Amino acid sequence: MGLYKKWSTQSELDRIKWVALILFVITLGVTATSLSNPFVLDDLSKIVGNPDIRILSDLPQKLIYPYETTQILERNDPSRPLVFIIYALIYHFFKTSPIPYHLVSVLLHFSGGVLIYLITRHLIKSWKLKMEEAFAVVPALFFILTPINLGTVIYAYGLSDVLSSCLMLAALYAYFRPEAPIRLPYPIPIACLLMILALASKQSAVVFPALLVAYDFIDMRQQPPGGLKSSLLARAKNWAPFFAVSIGYILLRQAYFGALGDLEGRGNTHSLGDYLGVQPLMILNYVWLSFIPKGLTVDHYIFPGLYSSLQKAVGLAAFVCLNGLIFWPWPKAKSSGLWHLVQFGWLIFLIVLLPVSLGPTVDCFVERRVYLGAFGLGLVCMSFVRVAFQYWYLFLLQALVYGAVGIHRNWVFSDPKRVWIESLETYPLSIRARSNLASAFIETKQYDPARGLLEGLAIDVPKDPYVLVNLAGLYSNDLYPNKDLQRAEALLKKALEVKPDLFLAHYSLARLYQVSGRLEDAQEHYRRTLEIFPNHVLAHNNLGVLYQRTGQKEKARLEFEAALRIDPGNLLASGNLRGLSQEVHLIPLDQVSSEVIIRAYQEGLRKEPNNKKIQDEYLKFCRSRKIKCP
Repeated sequence: MGLYKKWSTQSELDRIKWVALILFVITLGVTATSLSNPFVLDDLSKIVGNPDIRILSDLPQKLIYPYETTQILERNDPSRPLVFIIYALIYHFFKTSPIPYHLVSVLLHFSGGVLIYLITRHLIKSWKLKMEEAFAVVPALFFILTPINLGTVIYAYGLSDVLSSCLMLAALYAYFRPEAPIRLPYPIPIACLLMILALASKQSAVVFPALLVAYDFIDMRQQPPGGLKSSLLARAKNWAPFFAVSIGYILLRQAYFGALGDLEGRGNTHSLGDYLGVQPLMILNYVWLSFIPKGLTVDHYIFPGLYSSLQKAVGLAAFVCLNGLIFWPWPKAKSSGLWHLVQFGWLIFLIVLLPVSLGPTVDCFVERRVYLGAFGLGLVCMSFVRVAFQYWYLFLLQALVYGAVGIHRNWVFSDPKRVWIESLETYPLSIRARSNLASAFIETKQYDPARGLLEGLAIDVPKDPYVLVNLAGLYSNDLYPNKDLQRAEALLKKALEVKPDLFLAHYSLARLYQVSGRLEDAQEHYRRTLEIFPNHVLAHNNLGVLYQRTGQKEKARLEFEAALRIDPGNLLASGNLRGLSQEVHLIPLDQVSSEVIIRAYQEGLRKEPNNKKIQDEYLKFCRSRKIKCP
């Protein structure tokens, strides 16, 4: 209590600084053990295997582009350019070291907590709530510590949610036109700019104007009845630019990308009716896991067919009753600022989930979708803390439990096998978890458990082409003691019967034929791979090798150059080169453009700046062409 009294007598700015310092220490305390965790799930495709982020000078043309019919994961998501600018900058300086990627998310998470504290301070003062300023720490702590949010922060590809949420919170704070000690000039233009940046991080920021309307709706209820009309008109003028940004974004997205919603998952989404039918249950599940962190996992195996019509009806009824309870005009609640705070918090929670609750996506339930919604639940939690403050020690215990669960999740994420074992403990039938666990076992050369998982999947889902491709990959693995190329070929052909345009199957079959000496068959499937997916770097490279072996040097040169245009450092990084490339050197070097070779050397030196061999080869090449090495 003595420390609190000392803190409360300091200036506003000093109080904010002390709270920010405490939040920073807490944030770092619960995330420090996650910083060196390896990449998992979409991290592997969007960061490790993504050639688009590897050359900064190439980034502008690879940042925003129309979605392709055969859109693959190993590319920038063109609807999230700001995220991939950050990835490209990190990659430029640190390559694929996981620490800086995680650290950026941690710092943004801390910033979001501070912004929530500042916003809540404003609400306490503006709505004249009967509570001390120190209560504003509660939603900030809830946001920082709740394990469902920490799972988003320690997942590198969760950056889109963390960054977009931080920018939306900053925009909301700017919109409030805060008074001293932190004043902002031109608050509405600044808030609009921040909203645009949030949209460039994740499309779900399109709901930001609805957050403003929710705030003003609650705020106007605090005003005297006589001034409501004039107040509404004034606020509507403030909303106008934000709605203009949202509408403009939707129209531009529709015009450029040709559709709204989950475009990377196009073709794999649930039907609208099925998806909407389970969303009330999903929203209730988000609430439950936000407060009771049991059953958290990186991947939830939930789809509409899991629930009966009765379960869906009960879920809808419970959701409607909960909303009725919160928004019913209770006589005593009408004059209660705390109840208005509960309503505003619940509105934030619902609005944040609105885009993924109305538009079908590949997954019915994803933990990181509720990341910003934790702010709303934190406001609800603060109201209960104020009412039952005599039991403050229970809330402190809750914070300690959340911190312990969060640190445990860091440990889970430190090993990909543990990540997928955790998922299977919750969803034993999950196809994706079983496949990814098998891949993790193969990575550590534990082939027997990997084969058991994949063979079991092949029995359970015999027509899943991706399972067949994964099992074929095991049987064609050079390190697998029971390698069986005939079995692998049969599995890949079966996958193509199920899905003829599956480029993964065509590429795997081409590789199998290449190592078996069936060069014409390999060429055919490499070409088919490139028809479906023109930016497949290894298919270009391997097809070039086959062309060279059959004496088609000009075709080989074109394929190598195509591979190097897509990923200038791929060949050097893979160790398949001598000098520029063993394959490229098999054709006359004077037939390969200087620009392509220079870019390959430069990328090699970015990755290994002290590699004497690459440096010498680079200088030797420049002298041979009589050019100055850039």
